Amino acid sequence: MSFATPHVGQLPATLRSGLGHEGVLELIRKAGAARVSAYAPYSQFRVGAALISDNGGTFVGCNVENASYGLTICAERSTMFAMIAGEGALARVRALAIVCEPDVSGASCGACLQVLAELGPNAYVYFPGPSGSYNELPVKELLPIGFTLGVAPEIVPGQGTQVASEVPSSPRQVSGSLTNR
Repeated sequence: MSFATPHVGQLPATLRSGLGHEGVLELIRKAGAARVSAYAPYSQFRVGAALISDNGGTFVGCNVENASYGLTICAERSTMFAMIAGEGALARVRALAIVCEPDVSGASCGACLQVLAELGPNAYVYFPGPSGSYNELPVKELLPIGFTLGVAPEIVPGQGTQVASEVPSSPRQVSGSLTNR
């Protein structure tokens, strides 16, 4: 798998994740190599992922399907779980690359984004684009309002999402009815 270098004038020396262009390409290559190992006898849709942790560790994973579809695990989660197994519960994701079937660029599913929001809230996600380019998106753009236990997100019109410092002690009053009239 090869990726063309984007036009140099459009490429910053260091990407928002702190990785250089070559570091991202290497992460994408590792994700592509992991994709080959995917176990996908039902969908035939193989996905590979690779990540760099905040500690500098590199981990790879692939999707593993099961006849009981709910037991299937995506490449992204298998990679993040390998990071936790390798570095411990305090490990965090710095950057994650995802590679799907050739000529298919796919973002993570909601379950993977939720896990990534917890294990890499400041992480950047990379996936190949057309003509050998790649996309860079922060997890906060991919999952702007993820589930958090004990912290209620507050949506402020015109300002986006903000996280409250604590859960309100009493529920807010909302006018209206939950039943159809």
